[in-house]
Amino acid sequence: METNADDPPAGDIVESAPVPERKVRAPPPFFINPKGDWRQLVAIAKMHAPSFQSQMAGRFLKVTVADADQYRALNSFLTEAGVEFKSFNLKEDRPVKVVIRGLPSNTEPEDIQAEIEAEGFKVVKIFSNEAFPDKTADAPFLPSDRKWP
Repeated sequence: METNADDPPAGDIVESAPVPERKVRAPPPFFINPKGDWRQLVAIAKMHAPSFQSQMAGRFLKVTVADADQYRALNSFLTEAGVEFKSFNLKEDRPVKVVIRGLPSNTEPEDIQAEIEAEGFKVVKIFSNEAFPDKTADAPFLPSDRKWP
């Protein structure tokens, strides 16, 4: 068997596999109840979110922005301005609900909360399933405000 000088050794990887790109989700829309001079509101909102796009959806003004930073800026502006609007939380800002199973029933929820807070997570709510007699008492429920690493 002949080998060519240009051929890589048998153990080397010839081609690297392409890494799939993570798809970025668009932030949820705002639904603004337009009252008064809403055209002036739109002009000011475009300064906070340059990719501001709006269209009438029924009796609400449906507003979309391109990314999460503009979503947060527009959300804070609308809240400070006292505008009546509805929207959903960003996916990365939603609390993460965690269930821990297999712990002894005498484990104190405060101990678990202290451990999770020591890891740098904020605990929103914690309870033990002892309050539910039909369930096993070994699964505390711990929503957090950040995703687990």
